[in-house]
Amino acid sequence: MIVCCGEALIDCLPRKLADGEDAFQPVNGGSVYNTAIALGRLGHKVGLFAGMSSDFFGDNLRAGLKASLVSSQFLRTKPLHTTLAMVKLVDGHALYSFIDDASAGRMLVKADLPKLSRTVSTLHFGSISLIAEPCGSTYEALMKRAGLCHIYLVAPTTPEERMELIVKRGSGFIYYISREGVTGMQTSVASNLASQVAKIRAHTNLPVAVGFGVSNPEQASLVAQSADAVVVGSAIVNQIAAHGKSPELVAKVGEFVKTMTQAVGSLEQRVAKTINLV
Repeated sequence: MIVCCGEALIDCLPRKLADGEDAFQPVNGGSVYNTAIALGRLGHKVGLFAGMSSDFFGDNLRAGLKASLVSSQFLRTKPLHTTLAMVKLVDGHALYSFIDDASAGRMLVKADLPKLSRTVSTLHFGSISLIAEPCGSTYEALMKRAGLCHIYLVAPTTPEERMELIVKRGSGFIYYISREGVTGMQTSVASNLASQVAKIRAHTNLPVAVGFGVSNPEQASLVAQSADAVVVGSAIVNQIAAHGKSPELVAKVGEFVKTMTQAVGSLEQRVAKTINLV
């Protein structure tokens, strides 16, 4: 069984009413919730560990889980409000404002930790639920209990004193988000990338992975000069979108990924460099 651990919330999406007035449409969401839904629909045995409200939004979220065959055995129901994510679209990109104070999801505490049987093979963690307290520490406690590496993120806006604290708590590797703003393909690599990675290395011997907007082989090559790993996401998703209906989908995506891996050097060189750093 896979247990997804993280937020379940309501996305309030901007809509226009028939009379032209602005309105918000409530839709079940949360990246971890959506991951559980997708796994259930694909036929995997999956559950969700999250704090969930007893209000009517919580009822909608539970109904969505049931419809997708996601187990509710790990849910912790609380008489608190559901987290709301107010969404605004700017140039096609979504901006979020969260109403999350004292929510059912946020107020998940260590006493709520589930007992996991041996049938649980995989734990999935992610998104905003790892930031807020006390739920962030609760999920971290579950990671520690399961013996998982803690992959912490450092951003361009992270002060160096905060950076030092973050990387000392990490294990496995450190993920540096190379630019501010939303994820997606970018036209250039951040000019301060090398100096920022150097600041991280001053406080840890862990490998540093860099991502957020790496779009093509040229950018991947530039990032690889400073980083131990290059993270590519949106560019691959765009390849899937471009060739999604083609019988050559797998071959096309494979070709693109090959150009990216060739740009960062051979696998043996990357692995050797990482081993030396560890």
